Amino acid sequence: MSSVILPMQKPPIASQGEGCILAFQCHDNTRMGWFFTNGKGIPIRWEKMSDFEPTRFYDEFDNEIEFNTGKTMILIIQDGDTFIVDGKRIS
Repeated sequence: MSSVILPMQKPPIASQGEGCILAFQCHDNTRMGWFFTNGKGIPIRWEKMSDFEPTRFYDEFDNEIEFNTGKTMILIIQDGDTFIVDGKRIS
């Protein structure tokens, strides 16, 4: 895996049962998250303004993030959730 992105998202607004896709509010320009690559992680901001526009990810200086060649995994996490990286709790 070349990169991992953890965009933080509002709770799902609809569910169609176990094993089904949840509906998220995925159009926004103020959502935060984390970007991990080459053993380092940085806080990010992400935006998606419509269904047919690409999702864009920005670093703390508002530079669009360029992904490394290879596979990138995107895992949506809910606002308020925490995760642990190198023994440190991040929320």
